[in-house]
Amino acid sequence: MDKASKEKFQKKLQKSVRSFRFSLATMPKATRGIIIFLSFCAFVFLVAVLSPSRSSDLQFILPGDLDPPYLETASRLCPHHAENKLRKVLSSVSNPFMTAMRINFNKAGKGTGAPRQDGMVYRYNPSILPLPQNAPHPYIGFGAQSKGNTFELYACYLARGQKRVSKRLGLQCATEPELIEIPTVESGECTEHYFFGLRKGPQTPRVFFAPDGTPILTYSGNSESDCIGVWMVDARVAYPPLMEWFPNPPLQYLEPVELRRPGKKLEMEQNWTFMFEHNKTFIQQDLSPRTYSSIGWQNRNLAPRSFKCVNALTQNREEVVLRQATNTLRLSLCNWPCTATEANTVLISIIHVKYVEGYRPYYERRVLVTAAQFPFDVIGISPPLIYTGTDEQNLLYTTSLTWDSRQGPRKDREDVYSMDKSKYAIKSEPSEEGQTPEQEETQETQEEPTKVKVEKRETALEKKMRKLREKQEELADKAKFREYTIENPQLSGIESDYYHGYLNDVVLIGFGIEDRESAVLDVRASDLVECLQKCHD
Repeated sequence: MDKASKEKFQKKLQKSVRSFRFSLATMPKATRGIIIFLSFCAFVFLVAVLSPSRSSDLQFILPGDLDPPYLETASRLCPHHAENKLRKVLSSVSNPFMTAMRINFNKAGKGTGAPRQDGMVYRYNPSILPLPQNAPHPYIGFGAQSKGNTFELYACYLARGQKRVSKRLGLQCATEPELIEIPTVESGECTEHYFFGLRKGPQTPRVFFAPDGTPILTYSGNSESDCIGVWMVDARVAYPPLMEWFPNPPLQYLEPVELRRPGKKLEMEQNWTFMFEHNKTFIQQDLSPRTYSSIGWQNRNLAPRSFKCVNALTQNREEVVLRQATNTLRLSLCNWPCTATEANTVLISIIHVKYVEGYRPYYERRVLVTAAQFPFDVIGISPPLIYTGTDEQNLLYTTSLTWDSRQGPRKDREDVYSMDKSKYAIKSEPSEEGQTPEQEETQETQEEPTKVKVEKRETALEKKMRKLREKQEELADKAKFREYTIENPQLSGIESDYYHGYLNDVVLIGFGIEDRESAVLDVRASDLVECLQKCHD
């Protein structure tokens, strides 16, 4: 713009300003006030729209600060306009870095198994069981390993450790990982999933507690009648060291049992979820359409209906499917100490919304909250979960939920289901001949050396089962350990040291990374049930 044009523009601007001032001066005061007020409102509106959204509208509500029953107060739910925008970030309660902790399924200082370039082992999709306070290590961990079409399951005692330089925390095998031998069968007919029929060994294994303290191992494997089926077995049979810490209740599933779904069977089955109500066991096969049955009546679908809030997660798209991920836990929605009742208790589990994107799927993680009583109606669904310290570009697959007895209120309180075995031990009384039962049993063993020859004729499986039974009888007869069953008259039928907890208890979330590594994140149970989307159907 040249000098003449610039001077001309300035004169026009000055004239417009003088004209506007003259109009305001001659305008009535009332009209002038209205114009100023409307201008101010327009300015405030523009600031509100263009400025970043404030977090106060999306604030998470802590359910422990409110009175039960949990979902009857609308303020405990997510704001309706924020349900599809929120992401719940979960952070560690014990790690100063607040991040998830990696699990090294190698003995400290060693690399064994199928090595990678750095000498470590690909073991993933972990399950973690906490041990009693008097155990030498806090946890027992289970990790899957695969090489080609061969799938294996390893277990070891886990201890906390940290990197020497960065001081980052993690879990490390404190003992040599042991291969868990599980008998398999020849696969049945595989037409749609032919290559899956070539696989051998336990796939997608899960280890978790039933309310009475029975550790259960479930996995997918070759089916006798179909292609791939779901199996279950008492984890103490598969991994005998568990008998030392969990001798009761008696062994239940001595051999792997293939489970059945009601109605039409699928060629490939996996990731079924167990639900428990008092002394009854239910197995949920699918979320949408919902299907579950009783373990004693597997031919009938007991689900009265499906839920629109669950079905809506698929967005009516073929490339979006729902998958069950973890076991269930029973949660009373109040902080310990409080009274657990049916009115304030729910079941929680983590599910996956699987987005099929070419070769690499994406698993969105959400908490599913259902009623703790039959028919287990769906109550609410959490926003997508983000695990602090992980990369969402990686394939993250959540596999287990466990109450951590080494942290929080569970560590300090004495529940009715105490896992301290010495607390219930009864000293052996001498017999009339002045010998204790232990001495008499030792003498009988010395007088019958021929039993050794009988053992040599036994098969490996028969010998393993006999030793398990003998170990259980020995613990029951000598120590008189109390049986931890939900039929105990001192309990309400809800509380359980293994399956039930409160909002201020700590939950261990186990997950796999890229089918290569394992990690765990310890969070407050209250973090899992914040800002739920309520199911209105």
